[in-house]
Amino acid sequence: MLELVDEPTLLAALRRDAPIENLLDWLHRFDPRWSDATTLRLYHELVQRDDWQTMQTDQACELALNTVRVTLHPHRIYLTTAPK
Repeated sequence: MLELVDEPTLLAALRRDAPIENLLDWLHRFDPRWSDATTLRLYHELVQRDDWQTMQTDQACELALNTVRVTLHPHRIYLTTAPK
């Protein structure tokens, strides 16, 4: 099930904490109550935004979410523009 997300609060926290070395890990720690589906949806949406620069690392890692463990090459987030 996908939860409703307070996007302005999420984006403000992301900008505050940037640069972020592992976006998926940051999202899971930001609100661990979200379902894995919500966390993964947000991850994929956020890496596509043009508010910041993303860079996928060469080093794979494993991350345990609530019910699944994923292996990924994490995305780093760097701010490139002023908040919208």
